[in-house]
Amino acid sequence: MPYYDQDVFLLSEQFPGYPNDPAYIAARTNARTTARSGIDSVINSGVDAIVAPHLTNSTGPAVAGYPNLSIPVGIRDSGRPAGMLMYSTFLHEPQLIGFGYALEQALNVRQQPQFLGSIIPIPNGGFCTGQPRQPQVFTAGARLPRIF
Repeated sequence: MPYYDQDVFLLSEQFPGYPNDPAYIAARTNARTTARSGIDSVINSGVDAIVAPHLTNSTGPAVAGYPNLSIPVGIRDSGRPAGMLMYSTFLHEPQLIGFGYALEQALNVRQQPQFLGSIIPIPNGGFCTGQPRQPQVFTAGARLPRIF
């Protein structure tokens, strides 16, 4: 799967030690603990959910194993959909789904995506292959209705 350099990931699994290497286990445990601690500290400060621009902040909840929603919030000038991420802490899925649904209904901006006549270039991780990185694909801002 060259689209996301999946071949590099599959190759990495062929090396000895994975997933039982103590260094790997320590790094994974540290990453999960750090991600959970960061999210939990925000939620414990009285915030019900964390909202962030789509495609920018999905790593933390993914590493933590916490729920993460992607919500359509508008259409870019290019015609591509724009989205927001909403995430929370352990076992807050029902609350998060309710928030996401309420926001999606209030914005009422979801449109059926249309083919724009061209295909987005295949992303290049570059960090594993030594290939040069491709420029940012999404450069236009999004048109968001003001509802609050």
